[in-house]
Amino acid sequence: MFDKADLESPEGYAKIIAAAEKLTYPPIVKPSNLGSSIGISVCRDRAGLNEALDVALQFDNRILIERALEGITEINCSVCGGASVIHTSQCEQPLKKEEILSFADKYLKDGKKSMAGMSRLLPAPISDKQSDYIRRASQKVFAALGAKGVIRIDYIIHGDAVYINEANTIPGSLSYYLWEYEGISFGEHIDKFVEYALAEHRRKASLTYAYESNVLSRKGLSHK
Repeated sequence: MFDKADLESPEGYAKIIAAAEKLTYPPIVKPSNLGSSIGISVCRDRAGLNEALDVALQFDNRILIERALEGITEINCSVCGGASVIHTSQCEQPLKKEEILSFADKYLKDGKKSMAGMSRLLPAPISDKQSDYIRRASQKVFAALGAKGVIRIDYIIHGDAVYINEANTIPGSLSYYLWEYEGISFGEHIDKFVEYALAEHRRKASLTYAYESNVLSRKGLSHK
């Protein structure tokens, strides 16, 4: 991860280029705090890397440079639940036309401006072992993040390895199309995570958020 300030001197720029090329080509460059594949580039050579840095810095003051995995399969799994229950959807494989899954692939298919219009294979054509692993991993990620409601977790399969790529939260992903495959309508899906939200509100309302102490007055810092 690099800040824009790192690129403002010839020395800093050279250091970043060296770090990127140490990953071996092709590295992938992306804005740190942006999603939906905006500003992301796979770099085949030094010229492409220079251009990718310029593109990413148009969208964020901090950028990520990672090793790009080629010949991958992208898999998505949705998770819905609360503190005491976690459900996972069937796995899907999004289909892409370009080297990476682009904004157009995700949101501009068939006139539907959402992931629901994206081309996909559902269920994903992966082994039962891989599907079970991803669904179990999704439950663990959901719990580890302390997530509530619904998220979609994206995975990358490269050879025999399965990598957790990212977790997409509301409003980025309601993932209702994955739950419709499970026989849960859009309305039922909304009702479920409203129930989880209300349960979480009750849980938080039972906690104490204030603690009386004279520590400030003892230090002569109390407000007069």
